[in-house]
Amino acid sequence: MIKILRILFESFRINFFGLFNVKTSSLTIKEFPVDEYGGIAFFQYPFQENGNNKYFCQIYGENNSIDFTVAKRSYLKLTSEIIPGDIFTGLCKLNVSAGTLLPISIPNKRTDAAEANVTLTVNKKKYELGKLKQNSFHYIPFYNDSNVVVEAEKNFILGSPIRFKHSQNNKKNKKLVMSIFIDGLASEVVNEKHFDDLMPNTAKYFSEGSIFLIVYLQLNGHYRVFLLCFQVYIQLIIRCVIHMRN
Repeated sequence: MIKILRILFESFRINFFGLFNVKTSSLTIKEFPVDEYGGIAFFQYPFQENGNNKYFCQIYGENNSIDFTVAKRSYLKLTSEIIPGDIFTGLCKLNVSAGTLLPISIPNKRTDAAEANVTLTVNKKKYELGKLKQNSFHYIPFYNDSNVVVEAEKNFILGSPIRFKHSQNNKKNKKLVMSIFIDGLASEVVNEKHFDDLMPNTAKYFSEGSIFLIVYLQLNGHYRVFLLCFQVYIQLIIRCVIHMRN
């Protein structure tokens, strides 16, 4: 009970200071998608701008839902994805190249229930997309160059098209690339006999880099890695000094 009251009081405190555009010590940049003023990136359209580029943050995954959030920190458990794009009202006309994905999302600050409807007219042929989960991107594939009209009763976000296939005009462009960040890769994996086949690029990196075998980590703290590397470095210096004195 005390924990629940503490969480609710923190949310009240963050919202109160947010009314006056004042930062609180409870939040830092690490609490994304909650910003330092208590704002939620999911409900800021856009949440970030850089020149002419607008960036939108939406919820990733069918199992993630704002309907079950109680306090500000509840949003930290949601997985987010960020895509450049723009927000429109009612209708938008655009040309989509062959071999691209068009991200579409229907934002809603109250619920992300699967109740959104979007009408797509592709080369004068109409398609009805119903029961879409709100506050999440849905990726519509286009295999041919198309004239597209997007219509919705509510505001909708259109992300910049993502290419998944080479075009005749841009053969040098790379296809859709997925980057995976692995934090705290266990030494047992690196020492596997078939590690070269499993992760060839990583194996090549470690063959030319450094591997620390005297490090013990708890949980997934990549900040501890830098501290432990520094500690190992200090220990080596101390040993060298002792050796020189002897």
